[in-house]
Order: sequence, then structure tokens, then C-alpha cells
Amino acid sequence: HVFPGGHIPSLVFVPSDDGAGNGTLTAFSEWVGPCPTSGGGGKAGSCSLGARSSTDLGETWAAPVFPADEGMGDPMPGPRSHFCCPMSVFDPATKTVILQFSNSTSVKGGCDLGSEQLGGVMQVKSTDAGRSWGAYENVQTQLEFPKKPLNCLAPTSGAGLVMRPVGGKFGGRLVFCAV
Repeated sequence: HVFPGGHIPSLVFVPSDDGAGNGTLTAFSEWVGPCPTSGGGGKAGSCSLGARSSTDLGETWAAPVFPADEGMGDPMPGPRSHFCCPMSVFDPATKTVILQFSNSTSVKGGCDLGSEQLGGVMQVKSTDAGRSWGAYENVQTQLEFPKKPLNCLAPTSGAGLVMRPVGGKFGGRLVFCAV
């Protein structure tokens, strides 16, 4: 298993730069593990929303990294909370992996099955096929959804997509779904 005990996965493929190699698979999971103690902006303690990469078609996987922690400098979003619902896509125009996720907080009476609040849509990017992460952005502030309830929107997990041109339009647009 890529993430023993992990769930809510997302997988993205980044082609090799020269077109001759295997490229890189990067797997994401709502998974909690030990934060790196040095480098990459990691803090000691537990981090959530793990990512692991493979350059040999999934035969072996690199040690976990934590994109939300690296991009935000925050290993866990708060008490009874974790980063959740990873949705990823590779943008071939910018050669960037884009990961959207949310903050899931266990709370009675929440909007998801009455037990969880979903804290919006957040995003980090990687320009090196998922080895390091940065460029954190709160996408929630850009969305034109009704202002209430703000805490009940999250990516659906899985994969986003890159649109092909339709009638000469829209080619290259990135599409992410949210619930």
C-alpha cells in the first residue's frame, strides 16, 4: 500500500521532461504521519494530507511529504481537524501539479453527515513533480458561491481535469469539482 491506513486518495501523473522516461506518479491521501523535522518547512509533530511519488511506475515510492504543511507552514489545521479531500491535476502549460484540499473538523451538527465541517477550498502547487510544495492560495476567497454556509464547501477528492478545446475555445482550462 502507498499509504497504509490512508483514505480518500488522489493520483496525478507528470510526464518526463524528455518524453523518454517513466514520468512521475504522485499519490495523495487523507493520511496522518510524522512531520519532517527539518527541511521543506515541516514541523515536528503530526502532519495530515500525505503525498508520495514514484518514478518507476509505482514499484517503489519515496518517503511521504506533506503539501499543505509545506505550502502553508501549518502541519494540522486545528483541534479535531485535519486536511482532507485531495484533488489533483497536472497542468501541462505551466508544468505544475496543482493540489486542492480542505480543512475537515469534527463537530456535532456539521454540514457533512452532521458530524463534520468542511473548511473551504485551499490550494498548493508543485513545479518539480510533487517533490516540494509552495504557492499556497485560499481559493475559497475567489469563489462566487453564496456566502453562507462558508464552512461547507470542499473539493470532491480524486482528479481534476484539463479541458481540450471545444469549438476552438476553453482548451487548457483546469476544472475542479467541489461539494
